[in-house]
Amino acid sequence: MPANTNTLSEGMKIFCESSLQGRVLLSNGIEEVKEINGMPCFQRAFLPKEPWRKPTETEIKLLHSDGSGISDYQQLGLLTIPEKLKKSFQQLRLYSIKSVQDAERIGGSLAYKKAVDEFIKHFSPWHTGDEPVVPHFIYVGKPGLRTTTFNRHDNFFIGMHLDSWERKPMNERHIARNRICINLGSEPRYLLFYNLEYRQIVKKAGFPDSFIHETHHHHYEALYKFYQLFPDYPIIKLQINPYEAYLAPTENIVHDGTTEGCTQMDINLAIRGHYQIKKRKSLFNLLKFN
Repeated sequence: MPANTNTLSEGMKIFCESSLQGRVLLSNGIEEVKEINGMPCFQRAFLPKEPWRKPTETEIKLLHSDGSGISDYQQLGLLTIPEKLKKSFQQLRLYSIKSVQDAERIGGSLAYKKAVDEFIKHFSPWHTGDEPVVPHFIYVGKPGLRTTTFNRHDNFFIGMHLDSWERKPMNERHIARNRICINLGSEPRYLLFYNLEYRQIVKKAGFPDSFIHETHHHHYEALYKFYQLFPDYPIIKLQINPYEAYLAPTENIVHDGTTEGCTQMDINLAIRGHYQIKKRKSLFNLLKFN
């Protein structure tokens, strides 16, 4: 096992117009668990290892991007939305949702469909490629969860993971649609993730470049090896305030959400597409940042 690896490597940066200071914490690595949120796991599951710590100045600089030098859509971003769109969502009283039935009632309204259309339209200048944007339905989750992603078919929380909405093979995860997910609840929620793309993890785990092209391997084989070799590598915890959104390539980075410390329902909405952060010069015309 390598020497202590509890500092970040060069990897994906977080676009943010303001400072990341106070918005980011780093875990003490990763740990395998047998249960999550009091429920047993029915496959191998991993969570951030506590305690959380504040990043160093060097780590903040390593993580922060002001939008310059950005090219493709394998990007991370912390975004706010304009007041007009915020009001459209506020009028729906989504923060009052207590159940899936409440979400279905609101989600079937014309006002909700109009707000989602406005959401998609607002970020349409960021969308590239020919594949259509895919809106998800309103997500409703409980507060106080260490991680939030739940396998409804088999009834267990899955922990840190790669999304597979696109059903891409290992060598095409980097061209899958990414995701913009907006916090529509009344409290901050948090995105957990490694700042390393899938290919970086494969390489750090010692696999050859050919690994991702070999169909007899499973996507998670390299992840388990990475966890074994680098158990201290930090997971990032990014705070997403109400009516802020994150942009992330969730098919290509290990991630999950958490509502630890929250007391209100977790309400969010995601859209999937090939989104590309515009360079700094044009951002001020697209977004109103706090």
